[in-house]
Amino acid sequence: MPKITGLVALRGVKGRVRVYIDGEHAVTVAQKNAARMGLRVGQDADREAVMQAVGEDEKTRAQRSALYYLGRAERSRAQVVRYLEAREYAPEIVNGVMDKVDAYGYVDDARYARMLVEDRARLRGKSRRAVRQEMREKGLDAATIEEAMALYGDREEMENAMHIARKYYQRNRGDREGFERKAGAALYRRGYDWEVIRDALRAMEEGGEDD
Repeated sequence: MPKITGLVALRGVKGRVRVYIDGEHAVTVAQKNAARMGLRVGQDADREAVMQAVGEDEKTRAQRSALYYLGRAERSRAQVVRYLEAREYAPEIVNGVMDKVDAYGYVDDARYARMLVEDRARLRGKSRRAVRQEMREKGLDAATIEEAMALYGDREEMENAMHIARKYYQRNRGDREGFERKAGAALYRRGYDWEVIRDALRAMEEGGEDD
């Protein structure tokens, strides 16, 4: 009969315990569940038995975790999955929670992608490249990214770059070197290509600040 060989607190996540059976990580459960079941090292147990004992409570906890995470901000589907996986909920529980999240419309990647374009591009002035990269990092698929990026074309990107450059031009009138250094650095931090930076700076110096 398999035996529990270790009960180890999950680092970085309060209240969850890794259960090791025959020297291998079998499952992670709530610390309260481990205590309620009286789990201890040396006890006879297998993963199936543990999951049967804590299954419904784990499902409830995972659902609450997902809703808490979504309640703080809009998220992509991949982000919610990563959040639950970081807490080491069993794969079958994660899949069940995501089915419910999808069914109730709590996650909509297309909606989320549009929101990111609005916030990152129009409010924060990031480049198209930076916005696209952030979308990838948040787990959005290529088709969803390209659909949302259609809202942010080359023309809009140049307008953003000009808007940022104009601020530095007005602060550094008469100091061309200072303007180019500060504005260039600000645009570079937001992910603009050198060609876009060059054109935006040139437009300011050639009188584009009055547009």
